[in-house]
Amino acid sequence: MTRARERPASPRIASLVPADMTSDAVAQRVIDAAGRCFERLSPGKTTIEDIAAESGVSRATIFRRFGGWDAIFVELLRQQSKPYVDEGLRRLAGPGLLRQRLEESTVHGVMEMPRNRWLKAMLDDGLTPRVLELFKSVFLERIDQAMRAALAGAQANGELRDGIDLHELSEWNLREFMLLTVAGPWDEAALRRRIRQFVFPVIFRAESEAPATVETLPDARLQRIEARLVELHHLLGALPVAAAPAGRSESRKKKI
Repeated sequence: MTRARERPASPRIASLVPADMTSDAVAQRVIDAAGRCFERLSPGKTTIEDIAAESGVSRATIFRRFGGWDAIFVELLRQQSKPYVDEGLRRLAGPGLLRQRLEESTVHGVMEMPRNRWLKAMLDDGLTPRVLELFKSVFLERIDQAMRAALAGAQANGELRDGIDLHELSEWNLREFMLLTVAGPWDEAALRRRIRQFVFPVIFRAESEAPATVETLPDARLQRIEARLVELHHLLGALPVAAAPAGRSESRKKKI
């Protein structure tokens, strides 16, 4: 007998989970239990009843705290993908042209995310339109502003093809990243070849096309520097702030 899935119909995905949800021990039990169920059953076959049985938390409590299946999926994805998103942003903030930085960031994410067993279970279940929207909601809330700033910097630098809408390009690039990740496992050389041959031609000018006058006109140089500073501001702002070493604040108070 087929069990009905418990999933909300609301399209408002990014705000499904309260910001302080991870501080709730009961909620965390539910999230961890969902990960185990996804790994054992697959996300598409996991119901709220499965998660309730695995976590020891009642179905009513789960609905009261999360509202439904999508919010649990989103929070598990948010937690498990955070280290990969952080590292991707660090690589985007590095030196060099965006073409080089974006390749390193993409290769790292595509190769490393499936090594996480719960993320692998989510990816192996396939990207239905609804699941793709859930993935987009999690990744866009972290990287969209930073990615658009990076693209704006590349645009000022003359790297991008003409006539590209940066918001649409940011969303398209994320979709391509997810499709590459699901298509794995990859040999790294083959992945880099795929990115260079099929993804980058949509985004960047051919490497043989030198950006006209970018390096010779002072106004163009200033525009490029300003765009890079804005890009770094957004990229570094999207990264978590490192905690200060214990005792530092106390020693500063004593000096004062």
